[in-house]
Amino acid sequence: MFRRQNFPLLLFSVWGLIYVVLSFIDAFPAAWTRYYDRGAIFQQASFLAILLPLVSASQKWWEDARFDFNRDAVLIAIVLAAFLFGSVIDIIMFGTEGMIPRPLVTLRNFVFIGLLALTYLIFRSERWRSIAIGVFVVLTGWSIWWALYVQNVIAYATIFGFLTMAILRISADRLMLFLFVLLATIVTIVGILDPLPIFEIDPNTGWRLAWWGDVVEALRDTWGVGVGFGTESLRNEYSAILHRDSYRAELEDFLFVGTHSAFFDTMFRTGVVGFLLLCIVLVRCFPHPRMAPLARAHCCAMFALLILCLHSNLGLQSPMYSIGAAICIGYLQSERRRMVHSVRLPAFPWRHRPMRPRSAAGDA
Repeated sequence: MFRRQNFPLLLFSVWGLIYVVLSFIDAFPAAWTRYYDRGAIFQQASFLAILLPLVSASQKWWEDARFDFNRDAVLIAIVLAAFLFGSVIDIIMFGTEGMIPRPLVTLRNFVFIGLLALTYLIFRSERWRSIAIGVFVVLTGWSIWWALYVQNVIAYATIFGFLTMAILRISADRLMLFLFVLLATIVTIVGILDPLPIFEIDPNTGWRLAWWGDVVEALRDTWGVGVGFGTESLRNEYSAILHRDSYRAELEDFLFVGTHSAFFDTMFRTGVVGFLLLCIVLVRCFPHPRMAPLARAHCCAMFALLILCLHSNLGLQSPMYSIGAAICIGYLQSERRRMVHSVRLPAFPWRHRPMRPRSAAGDA
């Protein structure tokens, strides 16, 4: 957990814990918030205690050579557990919505982890590539047929896009990933300025934009400091924007309803500094240009899914998403660290033990 690569994530966690302590003494400005409950602080900030250990554990698994011999078999088991057992358990717990299985509509933990394992087999395992592609095509068709959910359609289309680029040997995958992030940023900013047209097309996204606009206003009112933990995340008054007085009843669980975005929730709770530290963590996940083409394409696809999950879900703050996001961060950082280490080998190699090469045939 204390390797140099994890220093930004360690700083992010420490910064958040400082905000937790200060929240207990109600040291932050209120902005537009009306409620304050010390009992909600630990639940709202629980992700700060598990994020660094989960990311570090993921890094260890991906880098440990002892798993190389049966890594593909483990990933196949993960795919089966994620999309079969995970879906069954999720349906038992939450039921179905109009006969639409809930696992098809979000990038929650088991869906995200299952996609990470399945796409690894597609991009980086020559032995299982054909079968994995077939499974992915079936999964995509099944998901879109049962539930035309925007987030998952974007996720599957993104994976197909980077896979096509890899097959055609187009080396602009990092450029396309940068444009993906830039486009998401521009669309978000434009949507926050006027969420009503988006709401008329997609109410689900329209609500999110209204909440994120509240976050921007709270940041402005607190001079970028944020409001800390223990308060509500939603202003819950939208009559002037979306022609509705409130989003939901302000019951006991109202303080635990987030903004449905890890980025904006981080801004709201920990201010501009916390948001910038999170951005630094993600920058250190960006695929290295000297990676093998198939490995780089896979990392580009997973980075795009990570941004999508954090952008439109509580990808860090909710335990339903944080495990998958942390495992993905660990994978991306381990791949980048491997490449950075190999590029920076010193002139006296006997002083440093080089990182082991990838064993997957797809990296050749």
